[in-house]
Amino acid sequence: MRTKFPLRPSLSGSRTVAIVNSRALGYNLKQLIKASEAAHPALVGAVPMVKCNAYGHGLVAVAKKFRQNRKVVALGVATRAEAIELRESGISEPIWVFSDSAPWGDELAGLVSRYRYTPIFHSIEDLRAALAPRYKSLWKRCEFQVKFNTGMNRLGISVEDAGLVRRLVKRSKVRVAGVCSHLACADQPGNAVTRSQTSRFIEVARNFSNDTSYIHCSGTSAILHGKHLGLGALCNVVRPGIGLYGYAGKEGRSLQLKPALKWVAQVLARRDLKASECVGYGATCRLKSSASQAIIGVGYGDGFKRILSNTKILVGRNGKRHAIDVLGRVSMDLTSLRLDLRPGSWVELLGTDIRQAEIMAKNAETIVYELLTSISQRVPRVYT
Repeated sequence: MRTKFPLRPSLSGSRTVAIVNSRALGYNLKQLIKASEAAHPALVGAVPMVKCNAYGHGLVAVAKKFRQNRKVVALGVATRAEAIELRESGISEPIWVFSDSAPWGDELAGLVSRYRYTPIFHSIEDLRAALAPRYKSLWKRCEFQVKFNTGMNRLGISVEDAGLVRRLVKRSKVRVAGVCSHLACADQPGNAVTRSQTSRFIEVARNFSNDTSYIHCSGTSAILHGKHLGLGALCNVVRPGIGLYGYAGKEGRSLQLKPALKWVAQVLARRDLKASECVGYGATCRLKSSASQAIIGVGYGDGFKRILSNTKILVGRNGKRHAIDVLGRVSMDLTSLRLDLRPGSWVELLGTDIRQAEIMAKNAETIVYELLTSISQRVPRVYT
């Protein structure tokens, strides 16, 4: 469905909308795969991460776009609920679940069997439970992977237990489909933590290289720094995340990645304010001079952060971007801007200019990831 800006009349009832550019998503994936191929001679393909509602862009629609690329090995999610939603929406491609395989038991085994997703085990206890004889038939039909903790100290089996993992797998006569880890400082190849993590992962993964299909450790940052991390000869799959949606810092700009989401809000009211007048809850904004005020239909209930109260944001209008004051506190449903626009006009909060998200994230004391994933479900997603 192609939607032009301003919005079609059929969406005139929506006071705020996220417009997702499907072409940009496909382009970003291709660019990241090209970059990966340059640093990973043994690359089999990519696992686009569509967790957390595809970073706010819409889980099912985005997954259907990414699966069109022949280099896509699987789709990556965090939870079993995300995997189930994809399956029930007609997605038949492999799905890897990275953070939701514990505690293992009959309920989880039943879900894996029914929805045919790949759990990634991150504890010896759950791996041992999953390799019990009662589940042997399950692993003849389905696959599982193992994640190792190489130093990030989040999820993962200790690298010291790699030998135990091999013995458990060999004893159960099943096959590990993949071995993986995650880097804490992938954008800093020279960092001591990064060097330690990569060397530990290489040591562990080599023990499985002849017995598994997939070895992976590279998110967007690791892809962009792949030539300096030394993982290319071993890892054969990459897991692009934030870069798919157009954001990856300075390194991402070298690939000319394109922000895929445009977030717009409609002006609901306009008024002229005089000097000394106050705006919003708590009267935290008292004007020093007269100003035009536009009330837009977006607030923290939509994901527009309350911490942006009385800050500046970079908004788009008629192809240009302007630094605009947020007047007073952001409310649940409404936000006041120092802006002279008639009711019915549309204001672009996020768009193709990367600076919009970067400035908003800085003023909200957060990161672009959180801005995108915070856009709430009540904001309609429209795909072009």
